[in-house]
Amino acid sequence: MGVHAAGQAPQPPAVNLESDDASQVSIRLQGVKSAVGSLLNTDEGVQLAVTAGLDFIVVKQVLPALLAACAATKNPANAPTPIAH
Repeated sequence: MGVHAAGQAPQPPAVNLESDDASQVSIRLQGVKSAVGSLLNTDEGVQLAVTAGLDFIVVKQVLPALLAACAATKNPANAPTPIAH
């Protein structure tokens, strides 16, 4: 999934999640490929975007979103959390 700063996306995002709460986001992300909104500036929002299979998101700060996307890809929500030895 690509992560872009505002104004740097290859095309306008399909969905604006600015006023949505997390409980409605998975419904809004069905069938879309891109999104923008303050919820995506959180680890939870990025996890939802990764799970939905978006092509890209637009966020205020790219690096934290990239790190959250990497973590979400490495440890999907339905995968067991690895135990440190």
